[in-house]
Amino acid sequence: MSSPANEPPSSSGTTYRVSAEVSLEIVVHNPDAIERVTGAAGDEWRSLFYRLETVDHVLQHWTYNALCNGIRDVSLLEGWGDLDATAVTFELEYGIPSVEVSS
Repeated sequence: MSSPANEPPSSSGTTYRVSAEVSLEIVVHNPDAIERVTGAAGDEWRSLFYRLETVDHVLQHWTYNALCNGIRDVSLLEGWGDLDATAVTFELEYGIPSVEVSS
């Protein structure tokens, strides 16, 4: 019998924890990519898209989408669709994963 989707299986098993360091370098070639959010028109932009208010918020949003959703082009995100694909570039660097096993 299988467990409900939100509950772990009742039998014990081996747990693996995999950790890896990931770095994302973001290069903003077109300053409008950030200024549209943080500049004078930011309130209007935020009313249409996301509640991002600072440069850090924008960078965190892009980082999340790069790492979790595989986005490599901010023009694929709402609020940046009018930008050229080269307006902002991402470069990911992955470290060697380490594995811990617990039983």
